[in-house]
Amino acid sequence: MHITRKAATLSLPLFASIALLGCNGSGKDKSTKELDQARATWTKANLSYYQFTYQRFCFCPATEALIIEVHNNQVTSAFYTPSGTYLSDEELSDVQTIDELFDVIEELIVDQADEVTVNYNSTYGYPEQVDVDLYKAAVDDEFTLNITDFQPIQN
Repeated sequence: MHITRKAATLSLPLFASIALLGCNGSGKDKSTKELDQARATWTKANLSYYQFTYQRFCFCPATEALIIEVHNNQVTSAFYTPSGTYLSDEELSDVQTIDELFDVIEELIVDQADEVTVNYNSTYGYPEQVDVDLYKAAVDDEFTLNITDFQPIQN
């Protein structure tokens, strides 16, 4: 999965240990290792049904938080809160599961961002907050992704 820098800032629909993910080799190595550990924790939890609230903060128009529901590792519904407006099936195709968000974070670390800071959930491993600075020399390109209210759903 390849995303552009614009897509990373505009279309990511959805992130307690702290991992500082930098541009130098040792920072990237540490960040990749922490990402791998969090992903392993997530995989071990074996959750295919869950719900979470996703919100993106950036130097762009404000958006509502998005409540996302995942069944069988596919996004099945998402709606904005507090308005309650549901996304169309077409819009749902742009919303990522936690597994897909791990892939996005990996791309940001390895290929795309100058700096990324991730807070991973200590119980399930999912990213609770992702702070991204695409270009350290640029202004207003930073964004933050937050995942809150995570709830496993019983089958």
